[in-house]
Amino acid sequence: MTFSQHLRFLTFVGALLFPSPARAQEGKKKSFWIEEHNLLTPDGDLQLSAKGMVVDYFNNPGGPPVGLFGHFNYQLSEKYLTPYAGLAFWPIPLLQCGVGVGPGNTGGFVWLGWQRFFFYASASLKPLINGWYALIPKLTIKSFWYEGHLTYQVDEMVSFGLTVQRFSGVGPRIDFKGLVTNLTLSLIIPSYDWERGQVGSLVALRFDL
Repeated sequence: MTFSQHLRFLTFVGALLFPSPARAQEGKKKSFWIEEHNLLTPDGDLQLSAKGMVVDYFNNPGGPPVGLFGHFNYQLSEKYLTPYAGLAFWPIPLLQCGVGVGPGNTGGFVWLGWQRFFFYASASLKPLINGWYALIPKLTIKSFWYEGHLTYQVDEMVSFGLTVQRFSGVGPRIDFKGLVTNLTLSLIIPSYDWERGQVGSLVALRFDL
């Protein structure tokens, strides 16, 4: 599959998951983001990936907000796609979480926020054999994906922290928000991938609504 075909495929997936992205409003009860990653490896290869998420919470008169979410992660170099959707929960102001299922995989996310500190993580698992879900899946290169980000917000435009993400590695990050409307530039340099034993540089662009 050529690079242009990959881009058309990403556009198609995004249109399926995010047909009408909602603006973040009403205390962030509705949100949408999509992020594109560029990982430069030591041998000069550029590895591309993309991920995105939409969440919509509904008023729950009898308790905390409950909603729906959709998430996808696509690693172009690994030809690894994990779309899933499910239920999202907002039990207390500083915690949001969700769990969902998709074609041949299951996944979820958790978000924590306290003052200027924020933590976000998501993960997905594929079944062990023959389309059946396993309690302990075999963690092959194509069966498991995860990410985690811990950041401290300095002001409305700058934050820094630590990122870990499969196929990209772990490293310090700095984020610049507001240079262009709704866009965030993230630099994770250096990014150490312990599975491959290599150090790279990761640049990410994120679009929020």
